Amino acid sequence: MQYNQSMTDLVFAIRARLSAAHKQTIKTSNPELLGDLAEIYQATLDIKLRADIEELMGLAGPTWSALLQKPALTQSVVRLHKTPPSATSPAVMRVAVA
Repeated sequence: MQYNQSMTDLVFAIRARLSAAHKQTIKTSNPELLGDLAEIYQATLDIKLRADIEELMGLAGPTWSALLQKPALTQSVVRLHKTPPSATSPAVMRVAVA
């Protein structure tokens, strides 16, 4: 794939936000770059990183943008709920797994 200047700038911005383990494969010379970024997109919760990957995929075309639409839940979600304090017992934290 041919990358224009804005796409290259996005790759550098994405690379700056990644851990050292991922930085090695995130290069414009990697033919699997966009596929690797789609996997990182599904695994990360970093909003800025996800936005940069979405923008890059949008510039790459609708085929690549469609890769980001696959729902993938790779980790369980834990939500903490506080119960209102009652007059007879101290406040208790409850953990619910959704």
